[in-house]
Amino acid sequence: MGSSGKLFSRSTSGLVRDIAPHQAFIYNFMAIGFFTFTWATLFSYSYSSVFAGANVGLAIVLMTLFAIPFYACTSMLSSAMPRSGGDYVWQSRTIHPAIGFAATLSAWTIWQWYFAGFSGVVTTTFGLQPLFALLGLNNPYYANLAAILAAGYGQVDNTAVFAVTTLIILLGFIIAALGMKFYVKLQYILFTGSTLSALAIIFMFATTTNAQFIARFNEFAAPLIAAGNQTQISSAQVAAAGGYYQYIINTANIGNVSFSLWNTLLLCGIVWLSLGYGFWSIYNLSEIKSADSLKTQSLTQVGSTVCFAIFLLAIWYTMENTIGLKFLQSFFTLYANFDPSTNPIAYLFTPYFPVLAALISSNPIVWGIILIGLMFGTFQVILIIYFASTRILLAASIDRVLPEKLSYVTKRTHSPLVTLIISVLGCEVFLYVIIYDSSFTSYFSTAGLATQIAYIMICITAILFPFRKKEVFEASPTAKRKVLGFPLLSILGILALIVNVFIAWIYGLGPPLGFLSVSTSISIEFVIGIFVLCGVVYYIAWAVRRSQGIDLSLSFKEIPPQ
Repeated sequence: MGSSGKLFSRSTSGLVRDIAPHQAFIYNFMAIGFFTFTWATLFSYSYSSVFAGANVGLAIVLMTLFAIPFYACTSMLSSAMPRSGGDYVWQSRTIHPAIGFAATLSAWTIWQWYFAGFSGVVTTTFGLQPLFALLGLNNPYYANLAAILAAGYGQVDNTAVFAVTTLIILLGFIIAALGMKFYVKLQYILFTGSTLSALAIIFMFATTTNAQFIARFNEFAAPLIAAGNQTQISSAQVAAAGGYYQYIINTANIGNVSFSLWNTLLLCGIVWLSLGYGFWSIYNLSEIKSADSLKTQSLTQVGSTVCFAIFLLAIWYTMENTIGLKFLQSFFTLYANFDPSTNPIAYLFTPYFPVLAALISSNPIVWGIILIGLMFGTFQVILIIYFASTRILLAASIDRVLPEKLSYVTKRTHSPLVTLIISVLGCEVFLYVIIYDSSFTSYFSTAGLATQIAYIMICITAILFPFRKKEVFEASPTAKRKVLGFPLLSILGILALIVNVFIAWIYGLGPPLGFLSVSTSISIEFVIGIFVLCGVVYYIAWAVRRSQGIDLSLSFKEIPPQ
């Protein structure tokens, strides 16, 4: 490595190990996301006729078990090559530099800018708007604010949502620019707020009986129905049904649905959309203390994922018992049909599980704890996307694939400022498209398909690593773990590959969700197009470096500097 100064654009990454193992655990836990569009989808559309007979709790358990081999692989690879850039470094050294660059630049950088913009919209429309709507039940000022944000979500007037979400994205940029040392302190606040929100939701569900929920739901809906937003629903019709709760069940007219193992397995695709982010500390491996410890990596990655699954199971169990399975199936089947005539609540706010828990209470403090904490959780996701995408760009710049200026790291905050600026611009571009082109929301599932390419490449890397990078593998804490003389890492990689190919099949060929209108062919073409474009960027860089007398391939025969 004495020649690393010539091979690489920097002799060191410029990053500092400011992250303790327990902070990396919280980081991964929050990367999965307390409140993301994934969980809003899981606890809504999973009950619709699209997934008839699916068991949400079983899907969570199965996907968690399926995920363990994958996270065991990423833990082992992390301890073997603890460098920022994560799987970009692993893939580019094990499979091929072009594959490693294209897979990570497309999945974990470009598509994450889309997710960041989308998460900003979620923060605004699932957090701020419902909070204002609840407060506005007795206050016209807040009711007006809620109406303004609701208009943006409905593509009537997008200005307010775009402005608020832009401020959220810019705030994330400022925090990320202040450096990891500042962030890990802020993370405690965001984690505490999100945890209080999650516990409040579970508490509201756990301490409310089904009969109490029905009474409160009917009481809450009565003035909305009386307001006459939907002329197809009258107070007399609702009263004849015995309340709005029973009216929804009667209107949906869903019979007894038998259990479907296949639809439960298909739900794993939704669960994995966010549960698959429990390893995101790998992009900050040069900033984590004891990053070369397999025990540390296992606790921060496998441990955080299992703990998050327990939280999801608590939400699922308490929500189904309090609200009632038949009602959830009826309510979200009608909601998935996008027939506003049957749902006056949708005129007030998007009726996902946090607000269903919040409306149980009439106390504004409870509403604030749940919905402000929700915003803490979604904002955390935006920050983590900044940290991941910038570290991948930084690592590629150190390898000289990208311009050397991108490897600039400030001395005071140890932040890769140039790559941060690129990332915030990328987020803003995607935000604009999301806000002003409602059809672009449909690329949510396409983004899932895009990330599956990277997941699959990580699995292939795990299979090949003990043989393609034998010296590095033998020097790692993973080397002694073998089954009948065969590397355990490779065995786990094969198991993880099977799971991730199945998940990719779900995204590409599985059942369509009502709000995702992009066809399978367009989705696949879009994903492959961005991947190929990123590969072209690599070969352009290879040609440019060759004209400069630099053999780019030599960098990928070495492990990059810390």
